[in-house]
Amino acid sequence: MKMGIQAKLKLATKVPLLVNPTRVYRIYKGGRLIDEFRGNAAGVDGMYPEDWVGSDTRAINPGREHLEEGLTVVEIPGGDVIRLKTLIEQLPYAMLGERHVSRWGKTTGVLVKLLDSAVRLPVHCHPNRSFAHQYMKSPFGKTECWIIKKIRTINGVEPYLAIGFKEGVTRDDFSKWVEAKDGEMILSSLNRITVEPGDVYLVEAGMPHAIGEGILMIEVQEPSDWCVFAEYASFGIREEDAHQKRGWELGLDCFNYTNYSLKDVESAFKQQEPIARQIGHSYERRLISPRYAEFFRASELFIDGALPMTGDGFYIGITNSGSGRVVTSSGELAIQRGTTFLIPASAGDHEYHSDPGSELEVTICLPPSS
Repeated sequence: MKMGIQAKLKLATKVPLLVNPTRVYRIYKGGRLIDEFRGNAAGVDGMYPEDWVGSDTRAINPGREHLEEGLTVVEIPGGDVIRLKTLIEQLPYAMLGERHVSRWGKTTGVLVKLLDSAVRLPVHCHPNRSFAHQYMKSPFGKTECWIIKKIRTINGVEPYLAIGFKEGVTRDDFSKWVEAKDGEMILSSLNRITVEPGDVYLVEAGMPHAIGEGILMIEVQEPSDWCVFAEYASFGIREEDAHQKRGWELGLDCFNYTNYSLKDVESAFKQQEPIARQIGHSYERRLISPRYAEFFRASELFIDGALPMTGDGFYIGITNSGSGRVVTSSGELAIQRGTTFLIPASAGDHEYHSDPGSELEVTICLPPSS
């Protein structure tokens, strides 16, 4: 008997759901490594350098609002597709769990991206929750975490991150450089960190930062797209968009002017977490310190055989390598390198199984604790 749409939606809350690619326009070029990760060996860099995974957050792209960019489509049983945002609005408790909805509402509470930079991004920051609550009427600011997956050298530049003001930099200095559009001084005011695959950095809301060219990362963040750009004209950004149409005095208030040495940044924000549990040859390694659980959580799963998971809420999965299956009591999904998926809260306990001869690696990204 053919299954009706309501029955399909109900079943969708109990099985792993395939997440379709959601490429998003940005003001910088990149994306070739995302293409390759998704299985397109002929990928190229362009103006869609991000893939928003399991997103119910709309992208802010001035002049492109009618496109409603950033909203993910998922596949449900029977081969139909539906926007994740719509599915959550119709079945919030089944998708996200009662505790989560009570605390955060009908939203995932987390935004996960694949990001690949072919050029350096402008120096910018994001509002913290207090600023976002006061001026954006939102409970979410934009603390974020960068999980470095792959690097490439472009035009002889070794991949790097720029995080936090160096010692001696003041708000007055920074304000003058922004007013003068002095990109060289703005960038040189930040600590520059060379990165390798496997590095994980936490960037608190308000921290000035920039991502250098040649980095493929998984970015886990609060679900917003608000930015204050210290560099704008040279990146094709209008001044009114650079400060979110709120003027520079308020825009500059968004930045955290704490000074850091390079050693301070490494000590405070580089994440080096232990293996959380191991079963046979399979294990889970936490990626982000529990002190940031109020914003989001993430782990890497390494499956050689099987790895059981406790069904304690919604999460988003990105398959980094290998092949296998994720299995719930109501269904299963075959996954391989490049597959993105999500596990609804009602799916309950489930298991990962690697294919014979294959070691499966999956990054899972979870909402803030509730």
